Amino acid sequence: MMRDILARSYKDLPCHYLRTCFLYLAAFPEDYEIHVPNLIELWMAESFIPHTPSHKPEEIAHKYVTELAQRNLIQVVHRSRAHKWIQTIKIHDILRDWCIEEARQDGFLDIIDKKAGQAGAASYDTMICHRSSFQNLSGQILHGTTPILRTLFGFGLSSVSLPKMTSLRVLHIQNSILKDFSRTIGGSIHLRCLRLTGCRHVVLPSSIGKLLYL
Repeated sequence: MMRDILARSYKDLPCHYLRTCFLYLAAFPEDYEIHVPNLIELWMAESFIPHTPSHKPEEIAHKYVTELAQRNLIQVVHRSRAHKWIQTIKIHDILRDWCIEEARQDGFLDIIDKKAGQAGAASYDTMICHRSSFQNLSGQILHGTTPILRTLFGFGLSSVSLPKMTSLRVLHIQNSILKDFSRTIGGSIHLRCLRLTGCRHVVLPSSIGKLLYL
């Protein structure tokens, strides 16, 4: 019954872009507080925000966040004092679980979380996702999907060595220990958004200046 209600709420969203932006929230860990300006940058890097002559993409993105909040699909944690814009959000655990399953079924996003026992879509079907979120893992984390991966999220990764990812557009890693990162990023010529927060042993190569879309 609850799944049917959530599915109807999702399908009732007014446009494909907004549904995509909502599903994208599944990439973040459980109870994670999402900083809206960072989220908007990710949405824009993924080309989820349509271009219109009368509005800036950031304005449309803020309207999307407001729309999701008004529909109770996200929880507002903090608003800015100046403009009362929503600054920080969370997604309820039940909604997040639904988003994870929906995103996997659509081939939109895969979540691999060792702590939560989420092994990833590749372990039980042949669906290939172009976006992956790795959480609470260690060692080598990618294999056959590396050449086509467009988006990589990482949270709480320990001593992780990332291979070269030539199709990568978005790389968001937080509170992780990375090895040989300079060798990873050099060939990612399509990279548009790079965010490393609380990461250790990270050295950016001089060749990063050649990444024209970054």
